[in-house]
Amino acid sequence: FRSTRLRVDLGPDAMTGLNLTVAISPDGRRLVFPARGPNGKQQLATRLLDQVQTTLLSGTKNGRDAFFSPDSQWVGFFADGELKKISLQGGAPVTLCDASFDYGASWGEDGTIAAALNVQSGLSRAPAAGGRPQPLTKLGKSEVTHRWPQFLPGGRAVLFTASPSV
Repeated sequence: FRSTRLRVDLGPDAMTGLNLTVAISPDGRRLVFPARGPNGKQQLATRLLDQVQTTLLSGTKNGRDAFFSPDSQWVGFFADGELKKISLQGGAPVTLCDASFDYGASWGEDGTIAAALNVQSGLSRAPAAGGRPQPLTKLGKSEVTHRWPQFLPGGRAVLFTASPSV
């Protein structure tokens, strides 16, 4: 096991996220984070770690709690009551499903996104290609919410937080 320390200046337009501020791509080359756009509104920005230039991701107004696809080519995020994705190669964001509330998501190698889409529920499984989300976890006795999913290596298990309160 090797420990690595990383210190990055995100620039003057970077904003602190409500739940999550920075996501690091699986290939370790890129960051995505909320930033102030030209109109002063929050949107997502990206930056390669070996460069200082930040690029705003068009169409990500109000974007938050970003996460990467396993191949580091897409960014998933929450905005305006929806779960969305956008290609880092360009193009408009794609709405995947409704998300009345967001407490995290993780993109699995099989094209499934595990997400907390509601405040008092278990996790859902949403297809990364879009479509109707299905239940992934069921609340246990004395649990009122499941949050912060993270696919484990191999994609056969999801680690998450179960809480007895909102």
